[in-house]
Amino acid sequence: MTLKNKISFRADGSPFSEQFEDMHFDTESRLEQSQKVFVEGNYIKQQLLLATEPFTIGETGFGTGLNFLLTLGLYQKLSTQQPLVPLTFISTEKYPLTHSELKKSLASFPRLTNLSSELIAKYPQSTATKNSASSLEIKFLNEQVTLILLFEDSTAALSKIKCSEYGLINAWYLDDLSPEKNPEMWQQTLFKQIARLSKVQASISTVTISENVRHSFTCIGFRLKKIVGAGKNKAYLAGKFQQGNNLK
Repeated sequence: MTLKNKISFRADGSPFSEQFEDMHFDTESRLEQSQKVFVEGNYIKQQLLLATEPFTIGETGFGTGLNFLLTLGLYQKLSTQQPLVPLTFISTEKYPLTHSELKKSLASFPRLTNLSSELIAKYPQSTATKNSASSLEIKFLNEQVTLILLFEDSTAALSKIKCSEYGLINAWYLDDLSPEKNPEMWQQTLFKQIARLSKVQASISTVTISENVRHSFTCIGFRLKKIVGAGKNKAYLAGKFQQGNNLK
């Protein structure tokens, strides 16, 4: 059965993870933070406009789906300016929100209602399955955008994805829970899977600024720098995969 993360809601409607003792998002700053760290930190606008082949984003920690919705909104806006390549958004989530929790969480972002309502309508009423892992594929914007949800531990889920020697992922959005709060995820096995799946020059960003995390990414070929951030986190890491394919 899919694991459950106990969620409580604060007075402002923001969800709080009892397991990780952390906010899923701060309603006052998280939208701005997600936009800055993940969408802008990966230069998604520029990458989509220049892409000539299908574009794939990988994410660890789907959470409320905010990062996906911001990316979907950008894709929708850019597609009115010029034809875009198909976008696939692959996200892992070991502790998925229930349908009611997702709906309540996303109500905090009224300007995303048009997009979030479609996600909520297509999100399963239950993510529990007889097996230890499950997945879901959802199409958006006339099937130009595909969301693939992998309800499993990030390392295990990524290890099952097949790709060529040239990689698959063009950009990475990484879980914002620190290694101190989620040590189970931040393991060397995860970094190896990220390197295996990354295309040369794949971008990456995370609000986790741990030196250990930064060092681990350097060891697998990423070159990261600390950037002044937005919201409750004052800085984030962003960079590119420059090692090539000799680690795969």
